[in-house]
Amino acid sequence: MKRIFAQVAACLLIVCLTACGGKTAPGAASLQAAASSAQGPQMPTVAQGRDEHSTLEMTVEGRTERIAANLYAEDGWSIYIPDEGWRLETDTEPEDREVAWESAVNDEAELSVRVWPGMGEKENPTEALFAAFEKDEDDFSFTAQDNVLAGTDSRNGETMAVYPFFSADGKDGFTVAIRYPADAAEGFGARLPVLAATFQPDR
Repeated sequence: MKRIFAQVAACLLIVCLTACGGKTAPGAASLQAAASSAQGPQMPTVAQGRDEHSTLEMTVEGRTERIAANLYAEDGWSIYIPDEGWRLETDTEPEDREVAWESAVNDEAELSVRVWPGMGEKENPTEALFAAFEKDEDDFSFTAQDNVLAGTDSRNGETMAVYPFFSADGKDGFTVAIRYPADAAEGFGARLPVLAATFQPDR
């Protein structure tokens, strides 16, 4: 009797192996595909390909300065900010989608990054970006030249420069704005544009 059971078991094993053919059991492939689909597309890493630390070189009053900087990354963009001498502002309004830093030695010197959703889809995106920015800075007189919006506050001579950027997909706009008082133009007027130039959209 035991011999008969052994033969039956052997036959069933052969049938199973023949049917499966050494392949994944039925249904496993569809479950695997569903799991992959559930994970969704892989999102790109913010600031992908950029070093966490960098050394920025600039010329200030005829002398070369090399400043250590750290990468600051938000969703969709990144920029290098010096290790020392700058502090992140905490009083910006979340709805403005703005991040700003001010100098630790002169709080009138500032660099800010602002996101403008959908601005890249305008008919003339740079002009539209500048026009939107100007509306929030009515104390300044602006002139657009060489893809830079330059402004001066007639009350105190404060200087501002605004640099436009756009996301790789062409949808969103970004402004990187620098400002500094007239009596600090030699130092901040040389350093801040170098910081602004490190801005990079990451999408």
